[in-house]
Amino acid sequence: MNETLDYLEALAKRARSESSPRVHVSAQVLARLSEPQRRIDTHMAVVALASAAMATITIAVSVWSRLAPPDPIESMIEVSSLLGL
Repeated sequence: MNETLDYLEALAKRARSESSPRVHVSAQVLARLSEPQRRIDTHMAVVALASAAMATITIAVSVWSRLAPPDPIESMIEVSSLLGL
């Protein structure tokens, strides 16, 4: 454990002795901000739309199954009345 701490202390001492480079990035940042905004990624939009559609279908089926009668005979009568039998 002491070896690790000694190594970290030596590393910190070397880091303090080094001077950081002087770099001005404000012109690059301003150039990047002035670029026109990118369009929406169509692949991600398609995936998001498909996901929303599947979620809607899943919710509709789950609500329909909760509202369906729990008795199988009742569901058969309901289906037969819908088919006109």
